[in-house]
Amino acid sequence: MSSTTGPPSPLGTAAHLPPGGLIAIAWSSVVLAGAFVVARTLIRIVKAERLGRDDYWIYLAYLILCINALLQTVQTPYIYHLVRVRAGLEPTGEGFLKDGNSYLRYEFTIIGLFWSILWSVKASFLAFYWKMFDGLPRYRKWWMMVAGFAFASYVGCWIASAMTCHPASLYFTFGQCYKPIDVEGSTISIAYSTTVDVLTDIMIISLPLNLLYTVRLAPKQKLGLAAVFSIGIIIILVAIARAVQISRKAFADGVLLALWGIIESTVSVIVGCLPPFKSLFKGRGSSQRYNSPVNGKNLSRDLRHTAIRLGSADTGNGAKAAPQVMSKPIDGEPDGGYGDGIYVPHGAIGVRSDYEVRGYENQP
Repeated sequence: MSSTTGPPSPLGTAAHLPPGGLIAIAWSSVVLAGAFVVARTLIRIVKAERLGRDDYWIYLAYLILCINALLQTVQTPYIYHLVRVRAGLEPTGEGFLKDGNSYLRYEFTIIGLFWSILWSVKASFLAFYWKMFDGLPRYRKWWMMVAGFAFASYVGCWIASAMTCHPASLYFTFGQCYKPIDVEGSTISIAYSTTVDVLTDIMIISLPLNLLYTVRLAPKQKLGLAAVFSIGIIIILVAIARAVQISRKAFADGVLLALWGIIESTVSVIVGCLPPFKSLFKGRGSSQRYNSPVNGKNLSRDLRHTAIRLGSADTGNGAKAAPQVMSKPIDGEPDGGYGDGIYVPHGAIGVRSDYEVRGYENQP
């Protein structure tokens, strides 16, 4: 039985995606990500009436995404020209080497900015969690270790990209970086960058999840918060898919490399915009007040800040508290917005206790 599937096209992805299609995907991604950035901003302004450092990191990521789309638009003709020449569909011509050198300069910049987008989104999550760990020195120490690893791995991505040519001084000379050691170096670079990308995301996700594990919350509340903290898994899955698709194909299929760069960077920005959307699905039943009707005093400052020591509290006067644990608004709603001027630090987890007062009469 003969197969109807022929050999792969020498054009690779370019056989199915014309230059105009790649450019359209790049700018459609900018528009789509921009819609999420605008929505995130509106939610923050309406709910919190202010922007935080995590918002500004998202704005930086989106700005770089726009710059990369512009560079991709300029680079696209060079990509397709080189692909067609390699496939034997166009003659080399006098401008071939010049176009090749231009392609390399754009490619190095685009790849570097691609990593900058991903790491700006990581920085947004880290800035968000820094506020949440206010008053928790142990978690802030872990935060600093994760942030240090993230920065070092980001620098490593730039270095790994430059080391795909041997010697590195020939990187921008077209045709000089196709030796077997260079192809192997490209594979190692992709493996390294994907590994640190995924590992950093896992570390960032684990920071709040570990805190959530130590706090006594209702299962439904834990699941809701865990879902918000774990949305970075989407970025991890896309990063792995990208690595699988482009591994050992980056040299031969520049269009595929560009396409997956657009996809992952766009998904990263969109996912980075999602945390504030939680406020759209949260009822007004949650409270930030910490009052005890029994003694008329606020709960301890320590409890307000940590919300770790949860459980039934006996007041000693026949009143027993049934703790109701609330998540402090991670979407940026105004602190103390539920009255009485009670302050709840932004990004923390709060507790409210309802008390049942029982009276007893002494029998003669």
